[in-house]
Amino acid sequence: MSSPTPPGFPAAAYGLLTDQAQRVLIVQPPGTGEAAWRLPGGLVEPGETPREALRRELAEELGLDRQGDTLLAVEWVLPRTPDRRARVTFLFGTLPVTTAEAARLTLQRDEVAACRWVPEEEAITLLHERHVTRLTRARTGPLPVYLEHRPKERRP
Repeated sequence: MSSPTPPGFPAAAYGLLTDQAQRVLIVQPPGTGEAAWRLPGGLVEPGETPREALRRELAEELGLDRQGDTLLAVEWVLPRTPDRRARVTFLFGTLPVTTAEAARLTLQRDEVAACRWVPEEEAITLLHERHVTRLTRARTGPLPVYLEHRPKERRP
């Protein structure tokens, strides 16, 4: 017997991390293939704020102690199927990662299979479409950017 769905909506927090050359850090979850690049971050756990979740996720995924400093975007994402719930996603900017910090990144392999520093133009070609939308809108609009996403329903 499955447990009842908890009240509320899931939340996720991601970080737009850049290095001193303004390249963007992208990560690849394990077992997802070459097309599954995303920004670092993940789900907000019960009892933590989105900013706290990002800090925890950066430490877990990359061994990096970094806080989200600037709220860049908030997105309401409606579910693709009736059995899923809507979620809210936060995108934070951080201070640039130094060369020394970048050299010390330690991937937790059950969280991240690979990471890359890429120019923003290349990141846009590699990232999942939702990350691309948040990134490009945050770079061009007044901050923070508010977005809504209504995915096309999947057919069984």
